[in-house]
Order: sequence, then C-alpha cells, then structure tokens
Amino acid sequence: MLSKKLLKTLRGQINAPPPLWFMRQAGRTLPEYKKVRATVGSFMDLCLNPELAARVTLQPVERFDLDAAILFSDILIVPYGLGYGLTFEEGAGPIVTGCSLAAPHPFEETTFYEKTAPIYETVTRVRAALTAEKALIGFAGGPWTVASYLFPVVTQGAKKDRFAPLLSHLIPQGVAFEPLLETLTTATIYYLDQQIRAGAEVIQLFESWAGVLSPPLFRAWVLGPLRKIISAVKERHPQIPIIIFLKEASGYLSWIIETLGDLIAGISLDHHVDPSYVRAVVPTTIALQGGLDPRIVLAGGSILSQEVDRLLTAFADRPYIFNLSHGFLPETPLEHIDAIVQQVRKFQGVMA
Repeated sequence: MLSKKLLKTLRGQINAPPPLWFMRQAGRTLPEYKKVRATVGSFMDLCLNPELAARVTLQPVERFDLDAAILFSDILIVPYGLGYGLTFEEGAGPIVTGCSLAAPHPFEETTFYEKTAPIYETVTRVRAALTAEKALIGFAGGPWTVASYLFPVVTQGAKKDRFAPLLSHLIPQGVAFEPLLETLTTATIYYLDQQIRAGAEVIQLFESWAGVLSPPLFRAWVLGPLRKIISAVKERHPQIPIIIFLKEASGYLSWIIETLGDLIAGISLDHHVDPSYVRAVVPTTIALQGGLDPRIVLAGGSILSQEVDRLLTAFADRPYIFNLSHGFLPETPLEHIDAIVQQVRKFQGVMA
C-alpha cells in the first residue's frame, strides 16, 4: 500500500512529480464513458450497476495513466439509501422527493445497506482491477451540501440563485433542520465505513456548497457535522487518509484547520485562493491538492501551461497532489487533459 504515490503524499512525503488525479475524471469528457452511458436507461441505473460503474471508474486511469481512481457514483446516494426518491433528469439535474423537516427519514442500517450494496460491490471490483501502484478513492458529500438538494420546492432555478429561497426557508427553522443533518451525518459515517471495508484506500468529503453560508451557519452546518463524520471514520479506520473539499470557503480556511486539522490528511483547494495564503495557514503536515480552474483547462494553450507550472512551483516544497479546483467542464478537449498530464509528469521540482 505504501508504494502508492498518492498515499505516500497524504502521509507527508514530497514527490516530484506529484501524484495526479482529477475530480470528475470518470465521465463527462470521455468518449468511452459516453458509449457506456448510452447502454443504460438513466444515470442512476449506471451508478447502481457494479459492472458498468467499475468500468467507467477505471476508464480515465487507463486512458491517462493517473495515480488514482475515484469511485463513479453520486453524493445523493446517501439520501437514496435513506429512502428518499431520487431521479436525474437531463437539463434539470437531480430531483429528490419525500423530504420533510418535520419527519426526516430515519437511518435504518439493514435497509440502507440493501439499497447501497451495489456501490460497495463497485468499490470491490475496482480495487481488484487496479494495478498495485494505483490508489482507490471513495467519497461522500458533506451533510450540508447533500441536504441542500432535498428541498426541490425552494431550490428551483440556477444553482447559486437557489440558495436565497433555500436559506430563507431553513434559517427560521434552524433547530428543526438539525435532525436531518444528524441523520445524514450518521448515514454518511456508515456509508464511508462500508466503502473502506469494500476496498477504498482514501476518502474525500465534498462540501461543494460550503461557501454560500454565513459564519455561524458554516460552523454549525458544515464544520460540526464534518468533525463528527471524520472522527468516527478515523476511529474505525485510523490508517485511512481523508481529504476535504470545501468549495469557495477560503475565507474560513483558518477555522477549517482549527476544527479539522488534527483529523485530515489533505485539503483540496479551489481556484479562489492565493497559494501564499494557503501556505501561511495550512500546516505542512496536511497535504494540499488541486487549485486548477476547469475553465482554464477548457481554454488550453499557453495560459493552461502557465497555470499548471504556477501550481507545481508554488507547492513544490510540500506534499501536493495535482488536481482541479472542481470537475472538468463537459466540453473540455481531451488533448488539453493530455497536455496537463504530460506537463505534470515532467516536473522534477524547483532547484534550490
């Protein structure tokens, strides 16, 4: 296990070139993924088909020789496991039904396992298929981000615009919102535990909408639940490194380190942060990951090369994992991804 570059980096080793993987690397841009996707009826059908989900998990690793595979799934598998209705509609994204603050669905282990068992089989299949030097990343969404998708009546419209009606709905009922967050927290702990038992070697937690919250809500709805989840997972699996991704929350970086820094192995950066600020706030015991704007990947050319070099140079003297600040845009040319891979693989550090 320790021969895997990603794991060595998450345990504090500096590597040149650094390990490399991409968020949302499975799907979106790959023609081989689109062929598989065309054979199933819906996105959920693909997520719940272990044979096909394992195949698309492996596709980007095979095409680009990346250092890690990340499970092909969705953060809304947790509410699906809790018994909420979940569908994905073209052009509309995920639609979750059946949520009520007054009566959130309880976590029931047997039922949850039965509904989510295909995910764990996918993990086992991928782990068996990966070569010895490649790592397998499992993941889940943070409770706040997952919860933000559970109220379709108040979340219509553009993704960012939806938070005004959502928060105006939830803030007056802050105490009533806590049982749902607690249930999602409990279910997420179980879900990650099962992924690790099935073969996941690294866990990444996605709080993609952390940055929309005010300071008090960020502490209560993001940091509190994440602390519970990570503590519980580390108690069960102390050897498993955990990476956190809190999008557009750089203003809270010092709080994140204060609350979670003793538990996490890595923190994934979006493109809104200055590397010098990150270096000053994040201790060298925590690996850094990401930072490359997907829009610059779409643009390609010299600006892409400059940005890749800027990030490699900025973090050359500490544990760093090359990655994006979020997922690829669907129209990203494959040759732009190839160019990143080739440039990263050639990097040999900065001369003293």
